[in-house]
Amino acid sequence: RRQRQMCIRDRAVLSPSEEVPMNLAVGRIAARASCPCPPGVPVVMPGEVISEKAAEFLIRYGFSSAKVLK
Repeated sequence: RRQRQMCIRDRAVLSPSEEVPMNLAVGRIAARASCPCPPGVPVVMPGEVISEKAAEFLIRYGFSSAKVLK
């Protein structure tokens, strides 16, 4: 189940962010969508907490880092 911590426009996209290794992104709030292609469906949306399961999935698709809020 996805856990949204804040609205996308209100804070997630406009707040200061940093790029961190995917394994360090677990439990942090995403600053941008992570969307592997195919299928092109976002696994994580801005404002959501990055779960361990989502991070593992993204790593399998070749994502090595994620942009998260500072």
